[in-house]
Amino acid sequence: MQAVWVSSAAYRARMVLQYTRRRAVIGYDIRQLHAAAVSYAGHNRWSKIRHRKGAADAARSAQFSKVTNEIYMSLRPPASPDPADNPRFAAILAKARELAYPKANLEAAIAKALNPHEGVALQNITYEAIGAGGQVSFIIECLTDNTNRAVSKVKEMLSKYGCRFSPVAFQFERKGRIQVVANPESVQENEAFFEQLFDAAAESGAEDVRIMDQEDDKAAEVVYEVITSPTELSSIASSLQSGPLSQSLQIVAVEQAYIPTDPVYLPGSRNKPAESQEIEEDAAEKAFNVLGALDEVADVSRVWTNVVGMDS
Repeated sequence: MQAVWVSSAAYRARMVLQYTRRRAVIGYDIRQLHAAAVSYAGHNRWSKIRHRKGAADAARSAQFSKVTNEIYMSLRPPASPDPADNPRFAAILAKARELAYPKANLEAAIAKALNPHEGVALQNITYEAIGAGGQVSFIIECLTDNTNRAVSKVKEMLSKYGCRFSPVAFQFERKGRIQVVANPESVQENEAFFEQLFDAAAESGAEDVRIMDQEDDKAAEVVYEVITSPTELSSIASSLQSGPLSQSLQIVAVEQAYIPTDPVYLPGSRNKPAESQEIEEDAAEKAFNVLGALDEVADVSRVWTNVVGMDS
């Protein structure tokens, strides 16, 4: 790869994309999820609301702005422009493909990120909030070149739906999260694959492995989550991708996550532990409205909640 990086940032950007296409699925075999959402009773009512709102409410221009900013951040030195060595960049490329992000925009964003003279000034900012009658806590991650604009827009959307800034970070842990599915070409029983994945992840230094709830569709593929410390996320993802299970698994997401320490559940959740709490239906509706509104803010990159299955 090093031989193709020449002085022209635009040319380097094209080379990144060409290399990506030659690798077929951008290094980590990231592909669209079909079973990542948690399943709930009532024919997946809440899950369907979530997906419908995500499609209806998200402004396309805002989504493109988010992708552009994330490309800049994922390629900050000393990060590699090779998606195989940069899981964050790989994930952003997958997101761009899913959103049909224009090729010309992608090349321009990569070129700008790789040009040391451009000086892209972006900041990561995190806001904490509470809403939906005090039942839902939000961690709002922003990536912005204008902090005043970001806080103003976030506050506007929160106020619109009766939410307010409030310290809630103590309700979450910062973790690395890798989502994995079994390769459909590798025929295995779910239980056998889980045991193999658990052993491989534990050997790589992962903290936990768990199975995500499936949709009502019994034919939907099973999604597994590997939980890591934030600092070991990239190395463990690389280890899984190149290790003994490399032909049996597909990594579909690699990200830093805020995981609630005492999660609550949506009404009618199928697999809610007996001791866990459900939020009220009215609170769930309000929380989904907040998520839809925040998703339209270009500076907002991710929203996490203490409700299982309700992250943006």
